[in-house]
Amino acid sequence: MKPKISFILLLGLIIVLGLSACSASLAGDITPPPGAESVAPPTEFEVLEGEYPANAPDAVAGQATFVEKCAPCHGVTGLGDGPDADKLPVQVPAIGTFDVSMMASPIEWFSMVTLGNLNSFMPPFSGSLDEQDRWDVLSYIYGFSLDESILTDGENVYLENCSACHGVEGRGDGPDSDDAADFTDAEKMVNISAVEIVQFTAPGMGPEWHAIEDLNMDQYFTVAGYIQSLVFTPSFENTAIDIPQGTDSEEPVIEDSAADDPVTEEPLNENGIETMTLSGMIFSGHNVELPEDLTVQLLGFDHFEQNLDVSTEINEDGSFVFEDIEVISGMVIFANVEFGGATYGSDFVQLEPGVGDTEVSITIFETTTDKSNLIADRLHIFFVFDTPDIVQVVQVWLLSNIGDKTITPISETEPVLLFDLPHGAQNLVFENDELGAGRFIQTDEGFGDLQPILPGQGGAQVVYAFEMPYDKDLTISQNFDIPIDDLVMFIPSNDIEIKTDNIVELGIQDLNGLQFRSYGVDQQTGSLEVSLKGSHPSNPSGIDFDNNSQSLIIGIVGFSVVVIGVVIWWRRKSSDYEYDEDVYEEDSASIVDEIIALDKSFENGDIDEEDYQTKRQILKEKLQVALDEEN
Repeated sequence: MKPKISFILLLGLIIVLGLSACSASLAGDITPPPGAESVAPPTEFEVLEGEYPANAPDAVAGQATFVEKCAPCHGVTGLGDGPDADKLPVQVPAIGTFDVSMMASPIEWFSMVTLGNLNSFMPPFSGSLDEQDRWDVLSYIYGFSLDESILTDGENVYLENCSACHGVEGRGDGPDSDDAADFTDAEKMVNISAVEIVQFTAPGMGPEWHAIEDLNMDQYFTVAGYIQSLVFTPSFENTAIDIPQGTDSEEPVIEDSAADDPVTEEPLNENGIETMTLSGMIFSGHNVELPEDLTVQLLGFDHFEQNLDVSTEINEDGSFVFEDIEVISGMVIFANVEFGGATYGSDFVQLEPGVGDTEVSITIFETTTDKSNLIADRLHIFFVFDTPDIVQVVQVWLLSNIGDKTITPISETEPVLLFDLPHGAQNLVFENDELGAGRFIQTDEGFGDLQPILPGQGGAQVVYAFEMPYDKDLTISQNFDIPIDDLVMFIPSNDIEIKTDNIVELGIQDLNGLQFRSYGVDQQTGSLEVSLKGSHPSNPSGIDFDNNSQSLIIGIVGFSVVVIGVVIWWRRKSSDYEYDEDVYEEDSASIVDEIIALDKSFENGDIDEEDYQTKRQILKEKLQVALDEEN
């Protein structure tokens, strides 16, 4: 049986200028090499400053929080295997393993729990958990990775090598102390990861005067784990979770100190559920006359489930109203309308008790089949040699419509975009789509894309791959339908020589252990001819993937450009394996969650407005595709 290729799009992975390595701050088994500088692993999310536990974190108290908030995705032992994990378009980090926890400082994880992280589809919990709850659940999580064997071995190493200066209890009060660090000082220790502790103690990594000789690498990491436990004391009696069942205990009586304060009561329906009204207005970019029978659709999602789908016609003035919407905490609603062959949507509204009536707007645009205002902001091409005698070519396009009209296809057989494939290309696959399934159609030279492109920067993205036979040399020729601002190519092996006109070598990228050589091409319009020469690499990645590996996440860093899209993929080594693609397809509910997380990141000042608008437009396009497929 022929193996399939699985794609996942991860938006907004990293924003950099110049050449840079990707972060692995919350994932990956990365042991710092000798001579590494004592610096923190780079992060891709905002890290709070000045935060630390005012009271000692309580792992026992954190268990209940973990069961309710974390276990559905991360699993009961933190291995990333919770019941909701396969609904996400990314692999959930195994936070319960020391290989993962050692990479991040406690403040980084606290920041992640507090603010969320769009890149990893992590929601924020600052609204539902107070500060102490968040520190408590982190202490419980550390109990998975800092198990008894690590702490026992680490304590023995500590007492023999560290206690003379830092004290038996780690308070910096040992007999040989000369202003030694206090490892129980939470304000300082939350900023230090286990990897940084190792970097400061292992010979050749940190200061020579502080190096501990004659330990193996396991001992350096076990003592680092033990030092972390002096602030985050795990509870081994509670690391095996039993999901709590309901009890018959009496509910506590809570005195309402604000009983006399005036309270605005929200309307309730006949079932006693709070309701709200969503009203809105449709605006047009060119004073387009709205059809009288234009219908607005209101959709709602509660976590991963769609639970609302109602429609109404607009009024003469372009307004619309949806009444008696049940307020379900955490539910997200938004309105959209189809006009001129394209779909336009409102902002998202997250429902919480007391949300009250809300207003939204939808802007529609005149349509055109003229694509002179369509440009490719960037094209990334990856050459992957994972199959003998085959090179897989992955192409990621980020497109912008710089005009003020929505570009639509001329007809069902005349698409918006035409993509040329080289002679000999085979096994064409798309990210979350199939040829002939709706969006993409076959043409004589390759394929076409029927999806309308709304005005805006980065309003569309196309991800696809094809295979070419490879026997020591290959020339790939393609014609391009639109101008390209930036073209970057990546190849993961020194065994292959790559040539094309106007090529500039950008350097080596170490992307999660996979070495990529990157090249920029001064390419504007016309065609591209690339020559590859050299023996097919026998093991280009140098990584041994076991049978449980689902995919290899490849973070792509461009040269002096903002990398918005990145392909996540991996082909199984066994020829008889077939992917369950349902696990990896993004549904509308998960995309809605991404947009909410993006909105919150922007509100918190985590990303600038231009990047925010670009990512949001891409997500809205992806959402519409998902809704069309589901309907």
